[in-house]
Amino acid sequence: MIVTVSGPPGSGKTTVAQQLAEELHAQLLLPGQLFRELAAARGLTLEAFGKLALQDSSIDRALDERTVEAARRATGPLVIEGRLAAQMLLRAGIAAFKAYLQASLEVRVSRIIEREEADAHAVRREIQEREAVEQQRYRAWYGIDLTDLSIYDLVIVTDRLSAPEVVTAIRRGLEGHDVR
Repeated sequence: MIVTVSGPPGSGKTTVAQQLAEELHAQLLLPGQLFRELAAARGLTLEAFGKLALQDSSIDRALDERTVEAARRATGPLVIEGRLAAQMLLRAGIAAFKAYLQASLEVRVSRIIEREEADAHAVRREIQEREAVEQQRYRAWYGIDLTDLSIYDLVIVTDRLSAPEVVTAIRRGLEGHDVR
């Protein structure tokens, strides 16, 4: 069984994916973490690295290929957290339960401030810039519109839900789905 957890920055996808993987006794794959590590290795912010990736499609393509390969090699339950995880598996013909987490910009800013102890104005600006660059990159490289949620099996608004409540909703959604 493979489950993807997607959504914008601050929607709760990493926390939920970690908890879901633990509950399902599944391997956890975090492509976004690798993207952060690559940015840090080059001494760049996420925003600056995202802009670099806009010029160099090999950055995204390498991460996406790793995601697909991990899914192909999975011999047990796997949870993949990432903006394009569901899209990449769908394109590769790999069955997965696809969950998308949504949250208002205000809630997402608040969550990121709490996590990173940053300035609200700066966080809001960074989220908006990052989302604009990602939307542009993914449309240019893959023809993907991040606002089209029609591929997802479950869309959850997380503004007023705790991570355990979101995990429960995903587990309920998994019931009756054949995602071997």
